[in-house]
Amino acid sequence: GVLRLGLRPYELRTFRAAHGAALTAVDVDLPADVLATLSAGLAKLREDNASNQAGWLEESRQAHQQLIADIDGHLQARRYYQAWRLLESERATRVAQPASAAPERALVLPVAAQEPAAGAIVAKLDFDEPGDGDLTSRGFSMNKRGGELFVLREGVGRGGSRSLALAAGNKDYVSLATELTPALAPGHDYVLRFWLRSDAPRVAPFMLRLEHGSGASWNYRLNPTLSTEWQQLQVVVTVPPWLPGEPVPENNALRLILRSNSYKGVIFPTTFLLDDLELQALGPQLDD
Repeated sequence: GVLRLGLRPYELRTFRAAHGAALTAVDVDLPADVLATLSAGLAKLREDNASNQAGWLEESRQAHQQLIADIDGHLQARRYYQAWRLLESERATRVAQPASAAPERALVLPVAAQEPAAGAIVAKLDFDEPGDGDLTSRGFSMNKRGGELFVLREGVGRGGSRSLALAAGNKDYVSLATELTPALAPGHDYVLRFWLRSDAPRVAPFMLRLEHGSGASWNYRLNPTLSTEWQQLQVVVTVPPWLPGEPVPENNALRLILRSNSYKGVIFPTTFLLDDLELQALGPQLDD
């Protein structure tokens, strides 16, 4: 049979996701005024591209032209939802903005061969490298109190190895930072996993911050309830893609920062053992 529904563009995607397996074909008819609006949006985008491109990097010009070609292709193929999504996207907004007055410099972005495959482990930190327990020599930076209270403890890590240990009181503001990886491809999703436990059952509040060289950052105020058994925690981050017309990031490094959890000057005491951090690529961002 034939089912006729009056759906908005975003409702069509949800409907297909829920019922796609039962549908043999979907034919979309668009009201003339809506189609005219999409066509007018594409025409305006072409005008903006022609008037604003003079100062863009060549990579930006090519990306904007490809965007316009993609929208035109969607309209010609009657993929109206996809065309609408691109016209409403941040990428289309960039076309309408004149190029920055900042001087141009070489565009350095990860090439396809450097982009991680879905499921690849792109960074690991397990504290078991040979050497003494000096965290500074291992690439960590700390504030004064953090340098006193963050230590490596032998024989308490997962499998009897080393682990990072912290025991901080309500007057101990601590901070520890390290670079997880020097190059993390933008436009991808990643999951950071790590293991925590304590010498006795307790709540262990702390702040976890991730900083990407593009300027993106993520802050997590964590309050895990720990026991003497190891438990794994994880957070998912989306590193935003470089968009044409944006300043080119100086680097694509990812830094990890651990800090005391505080609120209005009150520092919450915390004690925990941390081990086996790993950063796994989940794949490119899904364009919805």
